[in-house]
Amino acid sequence: MRIFPRLQSGRALGIGLLGAIGVTSLCALGGPQSAGLPVPFKPVLEVEQLMEDQEIAFKGLKTAIIDSKWQDARKYSWLLAELANVNQQHARDAKYSELAGEMVSKSMELAGTLKNKDAKAASAGLTAINQVCSSCHKAYRK
Repeated sequence: MRIFPRLQSGRALGIGLLGAIGVTSLCALGGPQSAGLPVPFKPVLEVEQLMEDQEIAFKGLKTAIIDSKWQDARKYSWLLAELANVNQQHARDAKYSELAGEMVSKSMELAGTLKNKDAKAASAGLTAINQVCSSCHKAYRK
């Protein structure tokens, strides 16, 4: 029984190994970007600073919705989604990651909703985001 049943010859395995060696060499010489590979992500900010920035984005989002500045509100909603996305990298456990992921989803949903310029729907989306914030803060805020 073969471990790699599709490899009928040593030649196919040799070509595969040469390809792997080539990619490895390329990465070693020019970094993963030059090989078209994703770069490992590491947050720049500590979680406390990231949370302060999320709070600023949330306040901007709320103000933009109150003032019916829909384009600004969408920008803040997308910014909040991305900050929450980065925040997932700080996850120390599954619950934290789940809550940060929920923040991403709710913020993205609201960004889509804001296209309709519907104050009632926007308010409901804002409330949903705030509920995620409250749940996370209840569990993790020092």
